[in-house]
Amino acid sequence: MIHALHRARSGILVIALMYTISLGVGIFMTHSGSRFAFTYPDSLVATAHWDDQASRADDVGQHLRGAAIDFSRNLFMGAIPRTGCRIGSDSHPATPLSSY
Repeated sequence: MIHALHRARSGILVIALMYTISLGVGIFMTHSGSRFAFTYPDSLVATAHWDDQASRADDVGQHLRGAAIDFSRNLFMGAIPRTGCRIGSDSHPATPLSSY
């Protein structure tokens, strides 16, 4: 197991660096009072909730329909990003998705 971690250290460091940079930028934007940092997440969540068929079905009391929509979407569409991510980079499969 130690040998596997040793071989994967460059990929682990790349992902850790991306997370550290994005976290630092987010902290800086929030503490500097950036209007974008405070308003964009709320509008993004509201738009995503409104556009999501499963959320709208749940909102009107159709819980079983909402669960079925969510389940089918997770079952059939969940593999697409993972497959595309693996095709995007042979050396570090998670790098394209995490950097996005």
